[in-house]
Amino acid sequence: MTDCCSAKHGSGRTRCAKALGGCHGQIGEGREIVALRLQVTAHAGAQTGRTVNKSAISFFDDTKSLGAKYQLMSTTNDHDHQGPPNSASSTASLEMDPIKIWSHKELESEFLKIVESFHGKESEHNWEAREKSILRLRGILRGDAFHTWPDTFLVGLKSAMDSIIQTMHSLRTALALADLTLIGDLATYLGTALDPFVENIFQNLLKCSGVTKKLIVQATSVSALALLASTSYHPKLLNHLWFALQDKNQQSRYCAMTYTRALIENHGPREHSAQVIERTGGLDTLEKILKKGLSDAAPNVRECCRDVFWLVWECWREKGESGVTYLLIYVSSFPLPPPPPFF
Repeated sequence: MTDCCSAKHGSGRTRCAKALGGCHGQIGEGREIVALRLQVTAHAGAQTGRTVNKSAISFFDDTKSLGAKYQLMSTTNDHDHQGPPNSASSTASLEMDPIKIWSHKELESEFLKIVESFHGKESEHNWEAREKSILRLRGILRGDAFHTWPDTFLVGLKSAMDSIIQTMHSLRTALALADLTLIGDLATYLGTALDPFVENIFQNLLKCSGVTKKLIVQATSVSALALLASTSYHPKLLNHLWFALQDKNQQSRYCAMTYTRALIENHGPREHSAQVIERTGGLDTLEKILKKGLSDAAPNVRECCRDVFWLVWECWREKGESGVTYLLIYVSSFPLPPPPPFF
């Protein structure tokens, strides 16, 4: 009897193992994006003491699609790439080795070479050199040059920033992916030191969100996510998001609403950022964003806007702000789901 039961249980365990193996194929793609969302919210949670509920994290509706492509755009963890070396995604997923810089003069020289590689119009003869410059700058970041010579690094970055931003819009997918990955790396390694460049970078990321190439859109989303999580709140970001919601492109509107959710999720719980939002008219802009989003023609935009509503409700319901009170009365006519479990 014991042997029989063991055999039955053993076969049952075998079936369970096979079933779980099949499930891994379905949910494995979404694990990377869940890990990314945890990294994004960790920065805000560490400062506010807010507990992050993993089950409540759902930043993108197409989690499987983004999770499958996440290794192409990772800004914090580099993965080995199994595809051909000439594929468009190989540059973004390439594992970077740290490049050690031994003096500030050497760092200045490196930035001069990087700026020189971007002179003139992009062509078939110089785009590979620009890609190599981007990869080298990512290696320099990993070599801790910024923390060793922060002033020299920021001066050099300022001289190269216009070229870096323009390269986001390159028609060559490999070059654009490498550049967008660099933006994510800069946000991750520099943090609030990147604040002077945030508005210009974010404005161009919004433009990249409306392109037809799905890889570029996904890379843009990951970079924007890292930027919003790692830098300080800028008063003009909400205005740029409001203007993006006027776009006729549904994808642009959805990305704008998604970035609004990330912005409120990261900066709403921080006391200083919340005060800046209140003082600079951010609540009025949020009111317009929510009104527009809740009545949008696209279902995914409306659904994402509901998440933004509950984030605003959580952050400002105890402050008695007149704008929020009016907003709550206004949206009461819209069908809203119950608040997420982490509220």
